[in-house]
Amino acid sequence: MSIFHTSAASLSKILTEECIRHFMQASKVPPPNLSEESRHPYDNHLDYRKCLHIQGASKLIIKFDPRCNVHNSDPLTRCAFYADEEYNEIIASYRGGQFAPLTVDSDRVYFRFTSGAGETFWGYKFSVTPVNLRLNNIQALNGLNFQLGYWLLELLLDKGPQRVRTTYLGQLYDSLVYYVQASKRSAKAKGYSLLLRILQEIQFSPEPIQVNLENILKLQKQLEKRYERELNEEGETFSVHLQSLVELVATAVMARNAMEDKPHSRFYLEKETPLTDIVKRRLKIISARFGDCNDRNFSENFTDEFQQLVELNGGSHLVIPGDYSQIPFLVNSLGEDKELEIQYEIQDESGKILSQRTERNISGTEFEIGTGIWFRDVLDVIDNTQRFNLNRTFSDEFVALRYATWRLQNEYYWTLLTDSTTQSDVPAVSLPIQCYRFSISFWIFLRDGPVKGRRTIYYKGVESYGSVNSVTIESDSANFSFTVGMTMPDGSVVDQVVTSESQIPMGILSHWAFVVNVDTIKIYFNGKQDGIFNQVGSRPKFNNYPMFILKTPMGIQSSENLVGDLGGDLKDVRWYSRTISEREVNDMYMAMTDSVTVPKVPTMTQIQLEELQNKSSKWNLIMDEQLLEYANILAEKDNLSTFGLDSAILNPSSEFLNQFPALLGIPTDVLQFRFECLRTFNLKYLCHVLSLIDFSQAQLPWSLAHQITKLKDIIFMRTKAGLWNRILAQTNTGSGRGGTRIQINRPRALRAKEKGDLDGSRSVFGQAFRQLHFCPPAALRRRGQVWNVTYSGEGGTDAGGLFRDSVSHICSDLQSPYVPLFIPCPNSGGFGDNAEKFIPRSGATSSLHLSMFSFVGKLMGIAIRAKHILNLDFPSVVWKGIVGTEVTRSDVESIDAFSFKMMDQIVTAERQPDMTPDMFNELIDMTFTVQSSDGREIELVENGKTQKVTWENRRQYLSLAEKWKISEFSEQIQAMKSGLGTIVPIQLLAMFSWRELELSVCGKREVNLELLKRNTKYANGYRKTDAAIAMFWRVFNEFSTKDRELFLRFVWGRSRLPNSHEDFDEKFVIMPTHVNNDNILPISHTCFFQLELPAYSSDEVMKTKILYAINECREIDADHQAQNVDWDADAEEAPQEDDE
Repeated sequence: MSIFHTSAASLSKILTEECIRHFMQASKVPPPNLSEESRHPYDNHLDYRKCLHIQGASKLIIKFDPRCNVHNSDPLTRCAFYADEEYNEIIASYRGGQFAPLTVDSDRVYFRFTSGAGETFWGYKFSVTPVNLRLNNIQALNGLNFQLGYWLLELLLDKGPQRVRTTYLGQLYDSLVYYVQASKRSAKAKGYSLLLRILQEIQFSPEPIQVNLENILKLQKQLEKRYERELNEEGETFSVHLQSLVELVATAVMARNAMEDKPHSRFYLEKETPLTDIVKRRLKIISARFGDCNDRNFSENFTDEFQQLVELNGGSHLVIPGDYSQIPFLVNSLGEDKELEIQYEIQDESGKILSQRTERNISGTEFEIGTGIWFRDVLDVIDNTQRFNLNRTFSDEFVALRYATWRLQNEYYWTLLTDSTTQSDVPAVSLPIQCYRFSISFWIFLRDGPVKGRRTIYYKGVESYGSVNSVTIESDSANFSFTVGMTMPDGSVVDQVVTSESQIPMGILSHWAFVVNVDTIKIYFNGKQDGIFNQVGSRPKFNNYPMFILKTPMGIQSSENLVGDLGGDLKDVRWYSRTISEREVNDMYMAMTDSVTVPKVPTMTQIQLEELQNKSSKWNLIMDEQLLEYANILAEKDNLSTFGLDSAILNPSSEFLNQFPALLGIPTDVLQFRFECLRTFNLKYLCHVLSLIDFSQAQLPWSLAHQITKLKDIIFMRTKAGLWNRILAQTNTGSGRGGTRIQINRPRALRAKEKGDLDGSRSVFGQAFRQLHFCPPAALRRRGQVWNVTYSGEGGTDAGGLFRDSVSHICSDLQSPYVPLFIPCPNSGGFGDNAEKFIPRSGATSSLHLSMFSFVGKLMGIAIRAKHILNLDFPSVVWKGIVGTEVTRSDVESIDAFSFKMMDQIVTAERQPDMTPDMFNELIDMTFTVQSSDGREIELVENGKTQKVTWENRRQYLSLAEKWKISEFSEQIQAMKSGLGTIVPIQLLAMFSWRELELSVCGKREVNLELLKRNTKYANGYRKTDAAIAMFWRVFNEFSTKDRELFLRFVWGRSRLPNSHEDFDEKFVIMPTHVNNDNILPISHTCFFQLELPAYSSDEVMKTKILYAINECREIDADHQAQNVDWDADAEEAPQEDDE
């Protein structure tokens, strides 16, 4: 071995040992913390200030003693925390006895406590602890910290030789496991993160690496219990600790499979296989004991009995009632404190074990065992995410399951019952097919009329858990009730009931069909529609339970008021995993026959699977983006989400595909199947797993969050919105009208424009900034109206209209010369594209300007949370910077083409075949400077103004110039991102593309006529079919984009529509005026989105009157008499919060 290799090996060993020493010692050293405490009670007339600083902390967490209490109504008494040493920029303030924990994004915070002359209370006491403590020199020299070990391990893995992985990875793994086990919970997160990286090194190592994973794998039982507890207590909002555990244990399972050469999703079809077998999952009871489960001598074996119950539940489920006396074979064994322990496996139809678990329970608590395996879904997401990021394919098992489901939906139906007169015991059918469309049809003959008690025809679900799908005949009724568990637009889950309009005829055979098509539920009687429900934005909530016909086993359905005898016969019961059309329903009715045809089950071979995977490997990012863009257009056209889109309509003509050139030449069935794969990955996996991912780790390349964010272009917006909206709802601090009250002096803002206002503080934006930016951020986390506006000296009571109008004013100010934050992009001069875009002024770097940019970020957060679209036009460089996507040269060139044209002169010159260094130096007359977007000359190196660009340094200049232009606005964008993060959960932004963020904040510039029509009501005598209404929509259709924006501003106080039908919190109302002639103008009620529209004599007259009104009548002053106002007075009144 050479000296070099010997030295490298020795150095690796030394660094590894040092790394291990730091991990072992760090677990014994607690992190530093600070504490502050007043006297109890505190004194009067105090003004106590202190800087709280923990060097190296990325964040500080402040926790208060529950006894904290200060005067609530004394204006001089409060505890406050500030970001600056001048105590101007407030982070949070507290009065009374409500002291919520506080997180500060810095290593220091400035605390101030003041008290007045009134009554005194207990006072305050709090602790300050650091998050992600960085290394200082003393700690490094003493070797007593985790951070240095973290850095050394990253160095070894990134730069070390391969022998570090093969020789030392096991030792490093063991030391990290020790650290995680020995350290406090608050310090475990970093250890989890490094363990994840080591486990991935093991999983993907070209050489087998053996480590003992049992310490991690045995956490799975604890993990599953914690998951169930948090799910029951908090819904699908999980703690960071649980999220870290989920990823750690799942990655350990993947690493174990790699060590044992057992890929997680190995899948092979040895023979031609029925598609129904591919989708089946079975529950096998390994052992079931009742009694003292710790001593087999004092417990009885009921394995066979419980397996029989499983078979009654379609072979996939077992529901155990809380009262064990309801289980017949346990009645004679009941006793105090006896436990039931069940060990079971989840298998696919081939017998492959997918999961193994043990449940132990004491009588009194109902519980369920089923083939829905949430942890298996996590493993599938990790596996498929890794595969997709590598070659844009999914696992063989995923593709086979998706193909089977797709073909079964299109070509097959399940016959649940042929004839109840000959089939007394109807077996349950278990179908783990998740779909937003399904249908049930049957023939029924009833001998008797209404009876006391409920009669069940079809049942899927568990009544005590909700989200049931059922067809029943209710007590004392001859009508069908069709119940579907639905997720509503607001995220709530309800059991939606649709009742047939017709009664079931007695003594004759009748045909019934029950159809679900995403947000629409229909009932058909003898081929004709007989009942309907529709709620745009709703969708069926999938349940994984078996389907039962006529009767249900123990634990599924309440026996109260339930009649066992149908009182008739049932025939040809079919279940479709799709929506059957009205024509199909009618054909079934017309083709009544005594014989029941059971369809042939489609099959699949390994060769077909390999062909599917071969076709998938040819897809790339652009093709997927264009496919989803095409699907989104079709879904929007039919007022559907992409989840609800039927892939069968993805059948584009070549003319249509000219808009999507990457899809040209791809067979229609391949397009449709690719869309089905992408949709299923979103719907079946990501929708349920995203809430288990810690997106604060998205910047770490080895984290699952990072891998998921690389898929952001194929994650459906509805998938992201599910988690996003749920967290927004849970962090809302109020809704409706109200919130902080502010006062805006518009005449003063107008006078400032005339006299000059260098910092924009007197503009409407500036006035709002001073009154809102320093409020506690929680006061702005509202749904609906976030603040209440009074316009000084103007009429108008804010019932929503003034608030929306103030938002429009603020946006206008931001894109004007009167607020020094944004300027037109360089291309606005007529050179290049995107001339309408505004960019941050890169020279605006004062503390005031950066605070204003932070407030702009808060406004963005308010737009997202409260659905108030901002009329702003920012380019991709801004949005990409906020979501954390890499900004490229093309992004900057799209707003500043001239600067790059100047740089390209160098590239063009050097490519000339006869170019020499002397000729280049004579031709290129440039120095090491660039011009900023706001006209400043920027030196790229020290004394750059005097350093000429030469042949020798040309590459250095091009690199520095491009780098500076790409990062020109980073300081301003970071300030906006910081403000945005106080209003919305910014760690989740990594899921979104920059276009999705732009759409959420700014909406669409075009006013969609059809969307506005869909959200319009007619009142006080007007109807949709009236001539005046038809005339209005013809006139509106002729308006320019600018005129449409002005019209919205006139009637609603905002200039852009919400993004979707679901985002309209109120409808546009058109009503007639009391007087109708061609001389009067239309009247708007901005607060209520209402328009009084005269019945004009012609389209031309209506257009003229509306255009005059929207251009000349912009003041909101009809609520009360306007008052005189001082145009130069400052409105410095502190903001106030309305009581909820």
